[in-house]
Amino acid sequence: MIGANNHEDKKTLKTYLINSILFLFLIASCFLGMRGRIEKKSPMKVGTAYFSNNPLINQMGLNPAYTFIKSIEEKTKSSNNELNLMNKNEARSFVKNEFERMRSQGGKRDFVFDKNTNVVLVIMESMGTCNIGHFGNTPSLTPNLDEILDNSVSYENVYTAGIHTYNGVYSTLFGQPALMDRHSMNHTIIPKMEGGLPNVLKDKGYKTIYFTTHDDQFDNIGGFLSANGIEKIVSVKDYPKNEVKSTLGVPDHIMLSRAIEEISKFDKSKPFFATILTASNHGPYIYPEGISLKPKSKDIKDKMIEYSDWAIGQFIEKASKCSWFNNTLFVFIADHGAYKGKTNYEMPLSYNHSPLIFYSPSHLKSKKVDNIGLQLDIPAMICSYLGIENNKTLGIDFDVHPRKYGYFSADDKLGVIDEEFYYIWNRNGTEYLYKYRNNDKTNYLKQYPEKAKDMQRYAFSMLMN
Repeated sequence: MIGANNHEDKKTLKTYLINSILFLFLIASCFLGMRGRIEKKSPMKVGTAYFSNNPLINQMGLNPAYTFIKSIEEKTKSSNNELNLMNKNEARSFVKNEFERMRSQGGKRDFVFDKNTNVVLVIMESMGTCNIGHFGNTPSLTPNLDEILDNSVSYENVYTAGIHTYNGVYSTLFGQPALMDRHSMNHTIIPKMEGGLPNVLKDKGYKTIYFTTHDDQFDNIGGFLSANGIEKIVSVKDYPKNEVKSTLGVPDHIMLSRAIEEISKFDKSKPFFATILTASNHGPYIYPEGISLKPKSKDIKDKMIEYSDWAIGQFIEKASKCSWFNNTLFVFIADHGAYKGKTNYEMPLSYNHSPLIFYSPSHLKSKKVDNIGLQLDIPAMICSYLGIENNKTLGIDFDVHPRKYGYFSADDKLGVIDEEFYYIWNRNGTEYLYKYRNNDKTNYLKQYPEKAKDMQRYAFSMLMN
């Protein structure tokens, strides 16, 4: 009887273990099913179903129950609510009058590229002016960007729309501001972005392509771009597994080399528009092995700045040997800046102050332009350089038609800037007005209330449109 009981106990234990393992497997399968995919950087998004540039075909791949539930979820998020900063009609009237004022002033662009000129737009991860030697940072960690800046049209007073990568991609490509903490691309219903560079240039006969080091579905960027004129996306799935180093995918130089290869395959009878988003200058920081660069920095963040700069230098050197180089306009901008140095204001300018570089050594003479400009001006600027009319964004070719103010977001804060003053508005109701040129920390709000009011109205109106 004792032996029989032992046998029964073992059988019961075995059954228990099998059932437990099966239960855990089923639970894991359920969670995987809810997440929808195994990629670490992003769960299933609406854009995961997108595989073409045809909106109808893409929509057919979406599960109605999924989209219904996601739509309800998005509606309930307070961050997705429309901004209610001022009266809508007043805001629209102000913006209309402001753009009419800007366009009535200034002259014409003194040089316009041929209509078949290629465009390569490089959005550089966290490469604000605070990291670049050209803007007074010593010792310089960016000799390659410094050289490019010295041989380009450098817009020295430009500000990114926000402080997140999705802000940078959205504003750079589509000419719209960052709506504070609202995510403009991570939505179930993807809008048609008239005036956005991919759509405008595609309609002009350009081949359009986008390169990223990591998962293109992160922040639903891949789906948003596919629905708005990008014909091909090269992302982490297109690289060998041994080249993928982290959730950020492959190192910058691997992606940039791939970009050269892909671009060189294009039909030369058509111009191309290539957007490249770098990522290595972002944690987790992984310095690539086996490259020729010998960094002088010991701090890993500074080493990655050196590496990112080196990778861009390698890209330009390789591109210069290609047949398409002399017929290409290269544009460089940061997706956003970084926190560097001591913070002196509630919104550190280092997070938004960005280089903007127009580089085409065969066509453009080097010069510095100090007009205030915005990241969201890039579609209008590039179209202006190409002789294409584009008045369907909130951007403008600011070196021809100067802006009165620059404005930008940092989630719950807004910043507005001109040549003398820096105004900061916080959603909690606090306001500041600084004379920022000399890092003056005095709040001049009481001394210049009308100036603060004017700057606030400008930013509020732009964000409400």
